[in-house]
Amino acid sequence: MLDETPPAETPIDPIHPIIPIPPIPPGAPWDFLDLVFTLMIVLGSLFLCEALLAAALAFHVAGNPAAPRVTELLSEVRFQLPVQFVSYALTVWFVLMTARVKYQRSLLEALQWRTLGERTWQFLPAGVALALVSQLIPVMFPTNRHFPIEKMLKDPVSGWTMAFFGVCIAPFVEEMIFRGMIYPVIERRWGLEPAVLGSAVLFASIHAAQLGGALPELGAIFLVGVALGYARGRSGSLLPGFLMHTAYNATLFAAIAAATKGFRDFPH
Repeated sequence: MLDETPPAETPIDPIHPIIPIPPIPPGAPWDFLDLVFTLMIVLGSLFLCEALLAAALAFHVAGNPAAPRVTELLSEVRFQLPVQFVSYALTVWFVLMTARVKYQRSLLEALQWRTLGERTWQFLPAGVALALVSQLIPVMFPTNRHFPIEKMLKDPVSGWTMAFFGVCIAPFVEEMIFRGMIYPVIERRWGLEPAVLGSAVLFASIHAAQLGGALPELGAIFLVGVALGYARGRSGSLLPGFLMHTAYNATLFAAIAAATKGFRDFPH
């Protein structure tokens, strides 16, 4: 005869109960707290690096009345970009660890970084067109103002260094934060249009200091943010916006380099 004795149930450990892990929802997994902590890393690392650098420069120029002021030195590319690079590196590392530890995903998977096949590379010329169209707004509202960012492009070394940073590093980090994290958090709660507009407003706001608060230039960057947001929302991928952003920055720096003869001849 077959043994019809029912199998013994697995005893429940009252001290270490088995708690089922809820499945991670599809799509970008980020929540509001992820954004808060990420922004704290960005701002905190920038502040800390700036403070340490300022202290080091103050110690270096102490007792030398002919030395430039610390505030002037901090605005130079050779000091400003290393600070931003360290901040960006810490931010990417934090987001990477959040994706791996909290969500058990790779960074690119959590950011919804995926190809669209042959259509993917169409976003590079779209970024070039976006750069050309966006510059129509400042042309319609000409000004003789000199923007703070222009002071950083004062010689070929600073110009080409800024170009490298703006084309090869900044697009990924900015897209990661604004369209990879902020956008899906807003979209999940309020929908596509508020996510596009909200991320575009925040994207334009981080450039306000570089442009001295000039409204036409900020309006152009806002429209760029809208285009990048729609690319993210309609494609369901971060990659198209990254390609557009990279091509956009490359086009602007190429135009500046051509107009200034390789960052050598700046109007005064």
